Amino acid sequence: MKQISARLRSLVHLIPIWFTLFAAIFLAANYGSSRYLHHLDYGRQIAKESQAAAESREEARATFARYGLNYFERVYPGKSESEIVQLIQDQAKTPVSYEPFVEFRSSPYISPTLNIHSAGFRLIGPAQGPWPIDKNALNLFVFGGSMALGSAVADEDAIPAQLQHSLRARTGLANLTVYNFAAGSHFSSQEIAYLQNLLRAGIVPNIAVFIDGQNDFYFWNGETSESALFRWFVGSYGSPTPRQDFSIKTLPLFRLARELRSHIGGPTASAAASKSMETPSTAQMTSDQLYESEYHDEADITDPGRVQQVIERYLTNKKIAEGVATAFHIEPYFVWQPSPLYKYDLRHHPKNFPDNHRRTRYGYPAMAAYVQDHDLGSDFDWCADIYEHAGKPLYTDIMHYNPEGNRLVADCVASGLLRVGVIERARREQVKSPGG
Repeated sequence: MKQISARLRSLVHLIPIWFTLFAAIFLAANYGSSRYLHHLDYGRQIAKESQAAAESREEARATFARYGLNYFERVYPGKSESEIVQLIQDQAKTPVSYEPFVEFRSSPYISPTLNIHSAGFRLIGPAQGPWPIDKNALNLFVFGGSMALGSAVADEDAIPAQLQHSLRARTGLANLTVYNFAAGSHFSSQEIAYLQNLLRAGIVPNIAVFIDGQNDFYFWNGETSESALFRWFVGSYGSPTPRQDFSIKTLPLFRLARELRSHIGGPTASAAASKSMETPSTAQMTSDQLYESEYHDEADITDPGRVQQVIERYLTNKKIAEGVATAFHIEPYFVWQPSPLYKYDLRHHPKNFPDNHRRTRYGYPAMAAYVQDHDLGSDFDWCADIYEHAGKPLYTDIMHYNPEGNRLVADCVASGLLRVGVIERARREQVKSPGG
């Protein structure tokens, strides 16, 4: 009995030693697991970025294959297959950054064909003006959506770049500089807020050009492409954040065990969705027949009441922009841009228009009728029908213009600016108050 009691006492004395040893081993195992998982996470991030780059290349190749070499040779005359694929790859996913009140803008980006400055404007090529702006130059800011931004073309082929080239050639003003502040998915409401942000920062252009139409109908409820996300975030912000209670499952050692078990269980395969090829269009069909053979539009696309609301919202935004511009001695100019579903031959265009895009088929004629019956002022230019008799492809995809299409829009804008004296008035204002 005494022997058993002595052994128990000796075991009791060993408990702290065993506990310390176990704790040390447990901590060492968790530390080792943590380091391993850190490297695993880092490796996964690298692999994720590599996969994203590979997917971008694959998407470019898939786009190229979907429409065929012959189509892209007509869309990008003079460019090689590799140059076309590079263009598609660079433009596939234009990044965005948060911008107060505007919700988002173009994010800094560098690539062979698409380059965006940290201030939010897309470079226009070698002739890009300085930043901060030279207040002694004649500075023209362009606002708009992805069509004005120049999605699917190189920097120097976007509308703002070609607008600068056209205006300099016609006026002889070497110090006339254009800045491309357009951003994917922007429409007139956001563009005005964007201009106001720049003004609050002390950045005042001499001329502000707003290129709109397509996206005002695409977002015809007046909300931005990210409104749902911002609404959810703001609505969730006031709620208490769930407390992360400690759980043994959160320790690195147990996470490692789950990782090992998932690998032992084997990887899961995910199915990739593929786009079906469009059936070849018939050359015998008219543009309207082609459309009607593909689509049967419902009220959520055709509703005249909603179309009228879009027009009224645009006109309200135009008045707001004019008021702001007057206060800052800026010459505003408003352009209604071409859309593939208005006075354009769809036989030269890839089909498969999503629902939101098809609203322009009904919205543009209504806006044309309004412009015909109302005087929108000399600061408004109707460039929507300049593709009517083109007889060749002027779009790179469903809605974005190719270099030739951008040149035609730029020429229309340049002609309008000169015709109504915007450039001359801006120069006179600049002489009155040089350097801003």
